[in-house]
Amino acid sequence: MAGFSIDIFFTGLMLICLDGQQNCPVGSFAKNTAWVVKADGTSKPCGWDSREVTELELEFSSGEFDYTPSNFCNNKNGFTIRCILPEGDLCIDLPAFPNNQLENSLQRLPRLDDVDRRFKELRVDRLNNAYYVPARIHFPPGLIGAGPKWPSDAEPTLWFRSDGSEGGALPRELSDRLKATYPGVSTVKLTNCTTQTPLLTLAPKIAGAKLVFRNRAKSGLTPYQIDEYDDLAYLLWYYRLGSWDTAYRTCPNYTQAKKEAVLLRCVRNGEDSCAFSTLPASDTKFWPPVLRPGS
Repeated sequence: MAGFSIDIFFTGLMLICLDGQQNCPVGSFAKNTAWVVKADGTSKPCGWDSREVTELELEFSSGEFDYTPSNFCNNKNGFTIRCILPEGDLCIDLPAFPNNQLENSLQRLPRLDDVDRRFKELRVDRLNNAYYVPARIHFPPGLIGAGPKWPSDAEPTLWFRSDGSEGGALPRELSDRLKATYPGVSTVKLTNCTTQTPLLTLAPKIAGAKLVFRNRAKSGLTPYQIDEYDDLAYLLWYYRLGSWDTAYRTCPNYTQAKKEAVLLRCVRNGEDSCAFSTLPASDTKFWPPVLRPGS
């Protein structure tokens, strides 16, 4: 059997590193790595008081996959299966391309150094510290692009820098997820990379089936409102992973009195938020994942 083509989406608070890109390490288990960033509800990244707590999950449709029952999966509504994933190194095993094939749509994903251009480099010690990055998802080469624009291709939000500066690739429309497509798939396996322990086995039932790996905020997420703008303050959880062009190489301050960090900003339409959407195409509460700096 030739198998089906499936889409695997990565969304939520993740730092995406792809094979061959400079200054963004991939793990030793596969050519691409999604570093799952932890929001713990108690830390104050860059001085910002956040109460957000994240949880790594996998979601798929029972109408699109046959799957092996697992003690960390549950059926949400008779159709949608949600699995709370363990920490550590998780490997996605399925037929792969020899090398990544990058689509132009990849430009829709935000980059840390394009938002705040003082971001210099990633701190590998923090990427490998479970306090900051409790899980890593390793996935093989595929056709790599981005999902629909945020919140939809028909009515995308235009994003600016919060300091009002222009240049580089901003302002622009963005996507809330990375998409990796794999053709000829008959089985997808998710394992613990270190022990090779099987966690989940899925067989697509239809062409175009999709899996969504999401680092989701466990409670509702509220954009930071300033005048008529919405800012993505939770972008600051990424800031702890890097070195900065600041006096002490630490992330810029973002207290009430001193908002030095530069965030993504959109313009509200009256009372309606531009940074959060309940549209079916926008199925994450924790937006966005970012591509490695310097893409």
